[in-house]
Amino acid sequence: YDIIYISMITVNFVAATYHQDLSLKCFINSIKAQTSDNWRLYIIHDGEDEFYHKIKKELEDQGYLNDQIVFDHTPQKAENPWGHLSRDYAVDKYLSGDENEITVMTNADNYYVPIFVEYLEQVFEVEGYTNLFYWNCVHSHENGSNTAYFPPMTGRYSLLQAQLQHAMIDLGCVAIRNNIVKQIGFKHEEHDGDWFYFNDAISLIKNPKEEMKKTNKVLFVHN
Repeated sequence: YDIIYISMITVNFVAATYHQDLSLKCFINSIKAQTSDNWRLYIIHDGEDEFYHKIKKELEDQGYLNDQIVFDHTPQKAENPWGHLSRDYAVDKYLSGDENEITVMTNADNYYVPIFVEYLEQVFEVEGYTNLFYWNCVHSHENGSNTAYFPPMTGRYSLLQAQLQHAMIDLGCVAIRNNIVKQIGFKHEEHDGDWFYFNDAISLIKNPKEEMKKTNKVLFVHN
C-alpha cells in the first residue's frame, strides 16, 4: 500500500494592504496556486473606507476570495504607512497559539513560489523541531528599497541574501510558530518594525542552532 503523508502544519499568511488592486490580486493568486492546501490567508486593509468595500466586492465578484481567505479591515485608519498595526490586529483577532500553526508576516504586493507552503511543512514537521525559519528573496526595488535600508544590490529584481540582522532581511522572509507569534504580537510601528518583530521572536528561542534554520532558496518576490 502507498503511504499517504498528511501534514499537521498550517501556514498562516498575514498581509497588510492599503488601496491596492492589481498587486493584491497577484498576491492572492500566488497563495491559491500553492501545491498544498494547508494554509489560511488574512488580508487586513488599513482602515475602513470606500475603497475597502469596493475592492472586497470586486474580489468576491471575480472569484478571488474563498473559505481559506479572510479579507478584513482595521476599525480606523492607522497613522503609520507600514501596515504594522494591521498585522497586530490580525494576530489578536484571528491567530491561535497552536504550535502546529506557523505564521508568515508579509505584504500584499509580494508573491510566493507554488511550493512555498509544501516546503514549510517539510521544514517544520518532517526535518525536525524548528521554531523560526527564513529564506532569501528577490527584491524588486532599486538598491533594496530606494533607501540605505538594505545593503547595495545589483539593481531591480536582484537577490537579497537574508540574514537575521537589522537591515539585512525583508518582512516576508521569515516563518515563526504561532505559540511564539501570539506571545510577541506585532507591537512595533516604525519602518524597521519587521526586524524588531523578528528580534522579539529570537529572544524567546532557547537553542538558536537547533530551533532556527535557513534555506538559500529564493521563495518569494518582494514586488
